Amino acid sequence: MDDKILDVEGLKSLFNYGLINLSNNYKTINDLNVFPVPDGDTGTNMRITLANGIDAIKDCTDFKDLFSKFSTGVLFGARGNSGVLLSQYFKGFSKALEEKKEITTLDFKHAMISGCKQAYTACVDPTEGTILTVAREGIENIKNNINENTTYTDLLGMVVDSMKVSLDNTPNLLPVLKDAGVIDSGGKGLLTIFEGFFKFFTGEELNTDDELEGHSSKTTTIDYSLFNENSTLDYGYCTEFLLQLLVSKIDINSFNLQDFISFLNDHGNSIVCFQNGTIVKVHIHTKKPYEVIEFAQRFGEFVTFKMENMALQHNEVIRNESVRKEGRIERAIIGIVNGAGLVQVFKDLGCLSVIKAVNDDVSTSEIIDALKQVNANKVIIVPDSKRSFEAAKQVESFYKDCEVKPVETTSIQQAYGALSLVMLTENDSMEILHTIEEHKDKVLSASITLNNNKYVGKIEDEEVVSDDTLVSSACSLIRSIPDIDDKEVMFIIYGKGVKEEDLNQIIETMSDEYPFLEIGLIDGKQEDSQLLIGLHI
Repeated sequence: MDDKILDVEGLKSLFNYGLINLSNNYKTINDLNVFPVPDGDTGTNMRITLANGIDAIKDCTDFKDLFSKFSTGVLFGARGNSGVLLSQYFKGFSKALEEKKEITTLDFKHAMISGCKQAYTACVDPTEGTILTVAREGIENIKNNINENTTYTDLLGMVVDSMKVSLDNTPNLLPVLKDAGVIDSGGKGLLTIFEGFFKFFTGEELNTDDELEGHSSKTTTIDYSLFNENSTLDYGYCTEFLLQLLVSKIDINSFNLQDFISFLNDHGNSIVCFQNGTIVKVHIHTKKPYEVIEFAQRFGEFVTFKMENMALQHNEVIRNESVRKEGRIERAIIGIVNGAGLVQVFKDLGCLSVIKAVNDDVSTSEIIDALKQVNANKVIIVPDSKRSFEAAKQVESFYKDCEVKPVETTSIQQAYGALSLVMLTENDSMEILHTIEEHKDKVLSASITLNNNKYVGKIEDEEVVSDDTLVSSACSLIRSIPDIDDKEVMFIIYGKGVKEEDLNQIIETMSDEYPFLEIGLIDGKQEDSQLLIGLHI
């Protein structure tokens, strides 16, 4: 697979990866939804929207045909506010690429910019802190770093990282998100799609959800007893339709979309309205849908029509949340680690969920996902770095669903060393927190990192040794540890690619010199450091 060029089949596979990743995470996205109304269906709607476009391009063999059918497919399949905006994003994206014979990374960049512009244009009242912001900042903040030598792996890696930063900031832009203690659900959905794109190029295998077959026709089951004779219409009706303009009713060339939108503005909110040829797409929340219907029929007739009482969906969300809270546990520990091998290690230490950071970076959206997964009243977060701690502190500042307590562990050695002393039978979360806090500063952290063909050894953040081989550098580093003769236990977390014979030689040499020092090995599989060394002091 060419990492700088996409052909038709490659683009189809890319889209499918985005859909599969979205399908695997749509329920989490549903749980985040509070804007424009807390109806819990953003992930479902975005999934159906994208699936409808992908269904339409299965037999396409050239980009012009593919993008024409794809943009039409997402238009006709668009559901909900975020689904409609997603369809417009991909309309602009498609428009920029339809004449291409192959798609370079520069082409892809321009298509993302075009998609953002189209989505903003389609929204009558663009709101920052939503999918629009994540789409725009996702490419805007990194576009100058993309050139003809940029690979798709690099491009999509930068986009995903940029979207994560933007998504993490959405509670600061939209008060309703901060009040609810969540990030924007539509933005999370878009990020999830692009994470799928990134996984396609990194070769990560994604399991296909059986429900993907026939997905475009899937509907959400609604318990109609949730709206009864004692209910009130607080949210109105989510009304969506495709209107075919008809020459038998109007002069189509004189149809004025802005006048049409002005009428909608007087009769509802959360409006997305745009024209595609002789088709007008409308999404509106209104308490008087009959007025909108009657007005629209002056210009044509409906190709598709959907109207839902939003109170039903909102009440379903409330009921599901009540059921979830009934199954809650009292406390949980979440670990953040930088190394695939450490995930199970930290679970064995008592972490109910472990987030795998990349280069010490973790997003607030990943932390929120983990908080929802553990479903506990009080959650202690044990991070592996200063950056991970700051992300956890940010979540603590706005997350309302449970009590979040991040521990200021600033290295993986501190996190592992402190957790190893926690009594798993202890139910009091404050006692556990106290134990971790008490012991984290009693762990000395040292490391060996390969830098410019030299193995650089540090104690805490101070460089103390630099040598040509891992073994000589590690042995010199350990000898430099204060009061090493008095230490009894040391653990070494070794990274990806470290040779077994090197580890054996380090242990043999150090055991001869320090016979009372017990050395334990942990396969961390981290990529940034060859060795991470910890001792209790």
